[in-house]
Amino acid sequence: MISNLDAAVKFHGTVSRYSTSDIVRIGNYELNTDEKHKINALLIDYRKIMSKYCLSDNLWNYLQTKEFLATLLNILKMDEFDNQE
Repeated sequence: MISNLDAAVKFHGTVSRYSTSDIVRIGNYELNTDEKHKINALLIDYRKIMSKYCLSDNLWNYLQTKEFLATLLNILKMDEFDNQE
């Protein structure tokens, strides 16, 4: 989902750069400049959180929720192990 939001922001920027349009239609949705700025702020916050906690984007590569939960449990186990040393 994050990559889709990032792509929408980049697409809006490209279209805006080469035209006078303030709204970009993506499918049936019309993305305006204000929404683009809000999404961009969200993406910046997302990247800051990922960096702060040293999380990889691979964390979000899963097909089923149980895969995601298993990955989180492994991260928690590693954190507990690090705290014991």
